[in-house]
Amino acid sequence: MIDCQPNTGEYKDLDVNDKTFRKIFFSLERQMDDRLDSNIVHRIAKIRQAQIQVVSGIKYRAAFNFGETNCQKTNVKDIKSCDFNGKYLSCFAEIWSQSWLNKTVLLHFTCL
Repeated sequence: MIDCQPNTGEYKDLDVNDKTFRKIFFSLERQMDDRLDSNIVHRIAKIRQAQIQVVSGIKYRAAFNFGETNCQKTNVKDIKSCDFNGKYLSCFAEIWSQSWLNKTVLLHFTCL
């Protein structure tokens, strides 16, 4: 049996399709979009890499493509209804989750 649990304090690669990670990551999609200096809605298009670290909770790091959509931020309630327009930013996010406290924090978010 392969031990896929990370040691405390050490980042380990994580499958980008991990269900817990994806649920937490996508729950912050709107918050990340709000941090962009843009009037256009952006959505997570592709997660390129993910890592996990056990601390006082779980920290996740992710490299991903954040896609510009056909929606204006002022005119949309559900960003999932927005279609990608072909323009993408290369982004990085770091998230801290303490599930027993029902707490998730976006620690760092940047795009190029």
